[in-house]
Amino acid sequence: DRPNEPTLPSGWTVTPTDGSQVFLLSKTFNNEKITIESSFYNESVNAEGAAENVGSMELTIQKNNEAIVCALDVEDDELVLDSIMHVGDYKTYNSTLDSEERS
Repeated sequence: DRPNEPTLPSGWTVTPTDGSQVFLLSKTFNNEKITIESSFYNESVNAEGAAENVGSMELTIQKNNEAIVCALDVEDDELVLDSIMHVGDYKTYNSTLDSEERS
């Protein structure tokens, strides 16, 4: 038997990326757009030979053209904050990331 399909909390939308393990969760709350871009990978084997899940996540809270961007990693089944930054011009920042990914 298959487990029940997970349901999203109210107001959230999910956008999968075809051909990859990346998906985007988004929600607008008041004037702020909240997005979570996640990529989780299959299990890997740690130094002790045990299987563990690995992955990364980027949390963005955007208001007008400014944003707070947090990079998070999954390590030893824990969510670890890798970096946090304020972006004053999010459109330029995001277009720079898009062009780097294409090259």
